[in-house]
Amino acid sequence: MVVAHSERATLRARDVFLKVDADQARIDVEVEAMALAPVPTPKVKTS
Repeated sequence: MVVAHSERATLRARDVFLKVDADQARIDVEVEAMALAPVPTPKVKTS
């Protein structure tokens, strides 16, 4: 585990980071930001 508190956690497994967040709006903002990144980023599956 890299970071964790009551609303979100960031986990790292080798070179993959997984972010778990209780607020869908924050997830949506981060997905948009990743789409604008100049480096290849994986598709993010949201529910």
